[in-house]
Amino acid sequence: MPAVSVLHDIFIATDEEVAGMNVDTGIYPPLASPSREPIFPTVDAKGTGDIPLATLELLLGGDGIDDAGRVIDLLADADGAQIAAIAGPWAATDEMYGWTDAQALALLGELAELCRRGRAESKGLFRWTSL
Repeated sequence: MPAVSVLHDIFIATDEEVAGMNVDTGIYPPLASPSREPIFPTVDAKGTGDIPLATLELLLGGDGIDDAGRVIDLLADADGAQIAAIAGPWAATDEMYGWTDAQALALLGELAELCRRGRAESKGLFRWTSL
């Protein structure tokens, strides 16, 4: 994974949990308690952003609008073969420059598992972005 200046973490939570976050604490609000332990199930997705996630949605058969609910459904329904088939094309996009197929595959596997859990727990997919 290349060095990036914008950090992205993807997590699942209910709308109520997200609404109750205090983003002024300076302690990485959605993802860590003061002890730095994650408080929401989270995937480190540094190096991904709006365009890579919209591209991922397209590769999965969506419309590329970067709709978190649609991404949850598409990734939760994807099997290992489908994920393996899109890892290389996703890593080859300009926005994923520097990623290997193996890195993309590993991230997609983590994201798919997070999406399956989110759907099972009736939670939404959210992204925390910081510099």
